[in-house]
Amino acid sequence: MKRERGNENDTRENLDRFILDNPGVSFSHILKLFKINRGTLRYHLQYLEGEERVKSIRKGQQNCYYSTQVGSFDPVTGASDLTRKQIRILRAIKDDPGVSRKGLLDLTKQSREEVNYNLKRLRDKKVIWKIADGGDPCYEFITKEKLAAEMMAIILEKFLDDEMDRETFLMLTRKLDEDMDS
Repeated sequence: MKRERGNENDTRENLDRFILDNPGVSFSHILKLFKINRGTLRYHLQYLEGEERVKSIRKGQQNCYYSTQVGSFDPVTGASDLTRKQIRILRAIKDDPGVSRKGLLDLTKQSREEVNYNLKRLRDKKVIWKIADGGDPCYEFITKEKLAAEMMAIILEKFLDDEMDRETFLMLTRKLDEDMDS
């Protein structure tokens, strides 16, 4: 493989970040924004696909690109590497717990595909969870307190159904209380 110039690597990094921030962006849209020739763009996109940093999906007459990078998010500290569109969805969910997917379409002004893609990413990162299923599911932000309450309910149910002995139940509830206090 030939040695690359520094600006080629910069272009690729900018392209990678752009696709992360704009999932589902089309080849023609990237071409217009980056103002590079078609062959150069194709080269960088193929390189990123080879590195498994982006994935292309054929939609109609052109390819649309999605990032394959999965980041981390700590709901307690708020540290994240979420995209702007994911942050917009997360804020909408935090401001309106139980908001439906249709509500998120209206609140975030994103397309159905973008909302579905970003909801999946946020669920994969364990930042939100689906609280209602059906025709139009609803979503809620996962907080440390909600997670602890959910875990306590599961532990209590197992204890009451005689699937857990008393000592294990007490040990788990103490551990959960300690984790909540720290």
